[in-house]
Amino acid sequence: MRTLFAFLTCLIGVSLVGQDCEFNSINIEVVGSDAAIGWNITQDNGWALVSGALDSYENICFEDGCYPFNMYDGDGDGWIETTITISYSLTNEVIFSGTLEYGNVESLNIQIGDSIECTSGCIDPSACNYSNEASEEDGSCIYPEEGDTCDSFCQEDLNSDGVITIQDLLLILSEFGCITACENDITQDGYVSVDDLLLVLSEFGNSCEAEPEFSCGDDDISHEGYDYSTVLIGDQCWFSENCRYLPEVSPSTIVNATTPYYYVYGFEGTDVEVAKSTENYETYGVLYNWPAVMTEGICPTSWHMPSDEEWQSLEISLGMSASIAMELGFRGTDEGYQMKSISGWYNNGNGTNTSGFNSKPGGLLAGITFYYGLELHAFWWTSTATDNNYLARQLVFSDDSISRQYENPTVGFSARCIKD
Repeated sequence: MRTLFAFLTCLIGVSLVGQDCEFNSINIEVVGSDAAIGWNITQDNGWALVSGALDSYENICFEDGCYPFNMYDGDGDGWIETTITISYSLTNEVIFSGTLEYGNVESLNIQIGDSIECTSGCIDPSACNYSNEASEEDGSCIYPEEGDTCDSFCQEDLNSDGVITIQDLLLILSEFGCITACENDITQDGYVSVDDLLLVLSEFGNSCEAEPEFSCGDDDISHEGYDYSTVLIGDQCWFSENCRYLPEVSPSTIVNATTPYYYVYGFEGTDVEVAKSTENYETYGVLYNWPAVMTEGICPTSWHMPSDEEWQSLEISLGMSASIAMELGFRGTDEGYQMKSISGWYNNGNGTNTSGFNSKPGGLLAGITFYYGLELHAFWWTSTATDNNYLARQLVFSDDSISRQYENPTVGFSARCIKD
């Protein structure tokens, strides 16, 4: 057992306990033998407050709150015979005990202290009212009827005439106060109440006609005022250009492993609009440290940062074998050649872009004041981290294959989004 020193004491909400803890002192114990695991507890904005792997950590001080808790596995097969237990130091009361059953990552919320509760709601992603902020299922999930989708399903259209009108409002009022077998219980909470009435009023006058279905490769996806082109590779829908999400911009003199930072190649200012006006932003997008690609705002709704496993699926779709895809370093044959843009690479190191991925050599921020590799390299983060190692991909002008590699979370790489 040891006291954890692997995070900053100045972060709001958590501190090391070398003295008396004024809030909640917790212990974290990871027991098992799976060396490919990692975990962290973060703030809502994705900043890691504490992270680790196989070990035990004592007396970590947290303020009351509902904290995102993430478990990672680099092999994609879950935590093998390995569990994590989070408990209060003084009482040994267990806050969470469990494991990553399968896959690369699982995220949930844990409540520490009593004054701030984790919210409940619908946690089924296939439901029309799925809430990504809810940590506990409350039975409120709403599903479309057979033949409908969530886009075409109007839960407030109680008489199914395709428009939310006074007739729907009257149906709510006719059953107002119902507490059993309620036909017009929109919220599915067992009652017809003010909540149901407000839902009808919020959609009053709207039509229930479905919006045109998104077609990957044919349709753009709009996010933060920019329309991203898309491409279908295998059964995956990807951005066919780098992310441009830039809530703030930092000079290359600032790097950090836990706080999100955003860079534009060669730009040393802090003015976002000026950074967006540069040629490098227009051509290559934004460079992100790893915490930045894990923030919610980087991808549109129903899109996310791809995992290492999803990158492997892309590579396999381009002809790489499954066994080779799991190796580290440059591997494969011409998969990178299929991904490269047809121009812009140094020394005619261009590709055919037959995949439609259209990768451009946007370089990286390799360290403090060290931008490097424009027209030579392209790098992208994955969402997969194991034991403080962070998986990424690289293309280089002089090679037609793709590198799968571990990287330091402080470096600035490009990013792509993939559809859920």
